[in-house]
Amino acid sequence: MFGGIILTFSLVLEMAPDSGWFMYTPLSSSEYSPGLGSDFWLLGITFVEISALSAGVELVVSILRTRTQGMALHKMPLFAWYILAMAMMIVVGFPPLILGSVLLELERAVGMPFSTSPAVVTPFFGSTCFGCLAILRCTLFSYRGRVLFPH
Repeated sequence: MFGGIILTFSLVLEMAPDSGWFMYTPLSSSEYSPGLGSDFWLLGITFVEISALSAGVELVVSILRTRTQGMALHKMPLFAWYILAMAMMIVVGFPPLILGSVLLELERAVGMPFSTSPAVVTPFFGSTCFGCLAILRCTLFSYRGRVLFPH
């Protein structure tokens, strides 16, 4: 909730982020997007990620500890398995996101060069992955069906 308050407070103060929703590192550095808008966004997103991680840990612990006596994992209901799998994905996937947003904020606030060194991967790596798939002519799941029947 604290992260949402920070994000909303930045809109009230008219300091919305101006480096796009994707926050690619060279474009979101303080050189290309000056001002406090991106800092508000990074702090808010970091707190939202931390709260999601704590909720994921709480769900995993709750599901594993509050089963009835003698109930094995394979006898749990399907909904409990769904929530457990989702919470495990949050627990595994969110620490790198938290680290990335903290490092980007440290780069913006203190000037630590995490993404400005020449050894850093191109910021459009996520965009070029799909371009590589198109060049290699790899088919994705239901790609042909979506091309033939787009709606």
